[in-house]
Amino acid sequence: ERRSLAELVDSIEKGFDAAAALKPGQVTHPTDSSLVAEAVLPVLPDFECWHNQYVQMQFDVDPALEQASDLEPKYARDRVARALVKGSSTQPRDGVPATQYVAYLLPKDKKAAGGEGDEEAERETEAEAAQAEAEDEEAGVARTELEWVREYAYEVIRQEEGAAYFFVMGSESVVYNECASRISLTRKALCEVSARPSEVVLKRRALEEHEQAEHDTRRQKLAADMLRLTHRADDD
Repeated sequence: ERRSLAELVDSIEKGFDAAAALKPGQVTHPTDSSLVAEAVLPVLPDFECWHNQYVQMQFDVDPALEQASDLEPKYARDRVARALVKGSSTQPRDGVPATQYVAYLLPKDKKAAGGEGDEEAERETEAEAAQAEAEDEEAGVARTELEWVREYAYEVIRQEEGAAYFFVMGSESVVYNECASRISLTRKALCEVSARPSEVVLKRRALEEHEQAEHDTRRQKLAADMLRLTHRADDD
């Protein structure tokens, strides 16, 4: 027998009520009863970030290591957590076609960048950076200086819509979002150090009109998908 919308809503609300009434000690692992849940949290779509598109990146070696054989990381975890990648390519030469790759970039370590050297030159560099930051701040643009660390060859694996999700755990809830694709990265020297840009700067800006429209479309699709979970139009 087909249930009405009110009956569906009532059933869903009862399910949430039952879940809210659960206590951590009452929930055990389905195959090992000795494992008991430490928390019971609601799992919801990430409404704030659903409009973004996410990619899962798989590194062949821990990117915090300078060399694959190293035992201790060179780069601090707080920098690695804020890493960026930038698409680039080699120049075609002598009949060899251009090779696509990504550059691995980390926020600059200002303490390490100082080092020992000409104090006057260092002060001039700092003054120039401060002036550039002030100009960007006045223009309402967030600015981050980046260090070009290395290059990676890559393979992009597209995933079907709804095939992969990731979860972010908070203190009061767990939110999930979708991974649109997966990129497999392999260390490979594709750009000589001397050929790297002397400066790489990330600047954040306001979305353009077409970008905002894409974000709005993703949000609207999420709302429509959630509505279909609780309501199905009558067949006429």
